[in-house]
Parts: sequence; C-alpha cells; structure tokens
Amino acid sequence: MSLPTKSRHGNRAGFTMVEFTAVGAVLTVVVVATSAIWTGLLKPMRGSVAQLRIAQEARLATESILRDFSGSDPSQRLGTKTGGRLVGARVVNSELQLCFDGSPKNATADWALPDSTITYTVTGNRLERIDNITGNAIPIAADVDAMLLKDTGASIELQLTFERRQVRQQYELSLEKP
Repeated sequence: MSLPTKSRHGNRAGFTMVEFTAVGAVLTVVVVATSAIWTGLLKPMRGSVAQLRIAQEARLATESILRDFSGSDPSQRLGTKTGGRLVGARVVNSELQLCFDGSPKNATADWALPDSTITYTVTGNRLERIDNITGNAIPIAADVDAMLLKDTGASIELQLTFERRQVRQQYELSLEKP
C-alpha cells in the first residue's frame, strides 16, 4: 500500500489567481461583444418602430380631416356620412376651421349658430379636433411637430410634420374648398 504524496502546495484543490484572471478577461470580452451586437441590432429597429408609428399617426390625421371634408356629421367622432353638409373651410391663425350647415339649411358658411364649426389645431404634440358647439376636444394624432396651412383661394394646402425619436416625416394634403 502506498501513501499519497503531498505536492509542494499541499492538498488544496481550486483555481489559481492566473486562472481566475484569464476567465475574467474572456468573460469581459464576451459581454462587451454581445452588448455591441445587441445595441447594433436595436438601433435600426427603434428607427423602424418610430417610422411605423409616424405612419400610423399620419393615417389617423388624414382620415379624420378627409372624413370631415367629405361631408361627415361633425357631431360624431367617426362622422356619419351626410353628403353636402360642409359649406365652408378657412385658415385662422394656425388652425383649420370647417363650417357645417345647421338647421335651417342655407348652404352658406355663417361661422355661427345654427352652423357647427370644427377646428383642427396642434396642442403640444397632438393634433386635436375641436367641436365648437360641444367644446369637445378629441386627440386625433400624436407626435405632431407642426401643422402648416396655406389658403390658396380654391383649396387649402395642409402640411403635417411628425417627429418621434429623431425620425421626422412630412405629409401634405391639398383640400378643395366646398
């Protein structure tokens, strides 16, 4: 029977300080490389998400404005189609105002009762649709940086600028007056 021999360090099992340092260095390189790859993948994805969100907000804004210009009932948010109710459109300061014929119908924009007026305005970063009879302000779209309006006589040129996470896009509409 042979007796176990002792090494010069004794019977201690474990890792040396050099081994710990080597493993720490390898793990650091792996973590830094993984985070760089992850960040590189997320940055383009954030831009794509911002572009998608801007496109959705622009669609909401244009659908609402076009629905009103097509003769929708201004007292309803989604607007029930009642052809020929829109009798006037104008630009006042930086707002778009639409006049809908009231009762009795006279087919002219009076801009006062019994006609109803819808105003589109930008408040903060939201496009709002305000029913001037009820006073209801409905947010239509978010991330709106600016709304530029130009009355050309026969039409109104509308430019909406959206901005989200350093992504900026402009949309233009030419709206024929009633």
